[in-house]
Amino acid sequence: MRAIEAGDAAGGELKQLKSAALLVVHRESFPFVDLRVDLNSQPLVELRFLWELYQPSADNYVVRAVHPDKAPGSG
Repeated sequence: MRAIEAGDAAGGELKQLKSAALLVVHRESFPFVDLRVDLNSQPLVELRFLWELYQPSADNYVVRAVHPDKAPGSG
């Protein structure tokens, strides 16, 4: 998120932003993060909000997908 925000602060797009996305591939065969905001007057603000909601649980989602028996709350 900081890199996206820095790019915007450095000049970003020539046109007004309406959409933003964050896709992060990590260790697994599926994305660690895949968030998107479309048709929003402040897409980076909304994307930051979604990231801050998602980030504390992101590792748990990976555990649940890869090792469901070890996921928090599985037993």
